[in-house]
Amino acid sequence: GEVGVYEILLRRADSGTVPVIVSASPLFDRDGSFRGTVAVFTDITERKQAEEALRESERRYRTLFEYSRDAIDITTPDGRFIDVNGAFSELFGYSREEITKLNPERLWLDPVQRCQWRETVERQGYVRDYEWKAIRKDGEIRDCILTSTVWQTEDGKVHLLASGKSWIM
Repeated sequence: GEVGVYEILLRRADSGTVPVIVSASPLFDRDGSFRGTVAVFTDITERKQAEEALRESERRYRTLFEYSRDAIDITTPDGRFIDVNGAFSELFGYSREEITKLNPERLWLDPVQRCQWRETVERQGYVRDYEWKAIRKDGEIRDCILTSTVWQTEDGKVHLLASGKSWIM
């Protein structure tokens, strides 16, 4: 007696299958007797293909992000860390959990240099090969090079995507 919506694989005459959404509801005559079911089938092949392409894209992104030898981080415009990769954790000596609670200013030896970097990113939308001095968790100072890009998500949120390397002088 209720409308039902189901996602199923429908077998075709050629023995193939097609993913569909079935929306079915009961059909009653004037005296309230059940007469049958009305069903609408909607082919969702393209949606399923798009979902799989999105999953594959996410797998590629996650692999690239996680296994990159460059330190990569994603932050909010105000500098709060959203995500970092393992190379970032190794470079700065913080666990991922510690980094999400960390004020990113703590990583910069020179606050003026951080302001200059930030102003450049805001003005241009990116900065490439920006040299700066970073402070590790253990207090060691590292010379680093940083590339940052403003990135806007489909829902309009703005993030900074950054990657960098360090070298010891």
